[in-house]
Amino acid sequence: MPAPPRPLTKTLVSLAALVALAAPVTLAVALGWIEIRFAPWGDRPEPSSTPIEAWVLLALAYVVWTPAVFVALVLVLDRLGHKYTPAGRDRRPTRKERRRVAAGISVLQADEAPRAGAPRARPGRGADPSAQKDGR
Repeated sequence: MPAPPRPLTKTLVSLAALVALAAPVTLAVALGWIEIRFAPWGDRPEPSSTPIEAWVLLALAYVVWTPAVFVALVLVLDRLGHKYTPAGRDRRPTRKERRRVAAGISVLQADEAPRAGAPRARPGRGADPSAQKDGR
């Protein structure tokens, strides 16, 4: 079976991460640890029957769960070839791009370097005239 297209895999992995982020609250509601009720518009909401300890425990679970899901998302996307770059940084050039730039720089340096055995270059017209005189 051929591999799915890369944008599709990136989308599916991102959706799976969103589902994973919703898992703790879904589990807490499904098991009845937390009860969420909605009041009709304009009516006064009833006091919550969920103890504050359950909300604190859910918040602490998210403090650990969210970074773990994010790290897993970054690792999976890296494995798929979508390299993670923080928002404030530019993308690092690929190895091929780095080699191409290095080759171009070495060609330019070779063109500017004096040939072996070539006479020393004379200073240009705008050079300091006192530097040209011997000892004066």
